[in-house]
Amino acid sequence: MRKIIFSVFCIHFLFFSYTSFAAEEFPKPTGFVNDFAQLFTPEYHTKLNLILQIFRDKLGVEMVVATMPTIGDYDIDDYATRLYEQWHIGKKETDEGLLILIAKEERKARIEVGYGLEGILPDGKVGAILDEYVIPPLRDGNYAQGVANAIMVTGEIIAQEKNISLKEIGLEPVAQRKTKPFGIFGILFLLFILLFAGRRGGLLPMILFASMMGGSNSRGFGGGFGGFSGFGGGLSGGGGASRGF
Repeated sequence: MRKIIFSVFCIHFLFFSYTSFAAEEFPKPTGFVNDFAQLFTPEYHTKLNLILQIFRDKLGVEMVVATMPTIGDYDIDDYATRLYEQWHIGKKETDEGLLILIAKEERKARIEVGYGLEGILPDGKVGAILDEYVIPPLRDGNYAQGVANAIMVTGEIIAQEKNISLKEIGLEPVAQRKTKPFGIFGILFLLFILLFAGRRGGLLPMILFASMMGGSNSRGFGGGFGGFSGFGGGLSGGGGASRGF
């Protein structure tokens, strides 16, 4: 009997020691944008948080950004899956969550997809999004553009699946313009969006316009949401794709 009690005690001790250690390995989330690598200006950080909050409120999808100075000895796929599970991204009922992870020192990026979105965003499609829209600006050191493209392209795909246009929620699919310089015509195009969307009462085109024009890669850590209480309890099936840059 004593052996049984001792064995049970040891199992419980090891389990709680492991879970406590695992929790300490990963930082706690501060909001939808967690810029631990300090890649964004505080203003850009705040604007991205607002956009991702709209995606959650209007599409029911929790899209989260995490930038890490380093992931150490972890493989980025493993790190992303563990971080996703630790943060419980996505609503518990639907598992519709998505994690955009940037490892600065390792120069790697991953989009981790929750169970509920794997049919919409299969691994091959996510890999193509990274190749076409995300990795080119990251290679140029433009983390702001790369992350914005990842958000807007995946967001548009999810919205289309739900029969919702981005215009309905006050957004324009500007990431579809890829990574070409703005130039005078690009600036005039965005001003056109800004003026006409503003007349319709849309706030997010103005937010996104300001983000793309002024939210590039200057150092500074923007704060998370005040009183942020965590995500919805979702799970990841390990789906998604990763690339080096």
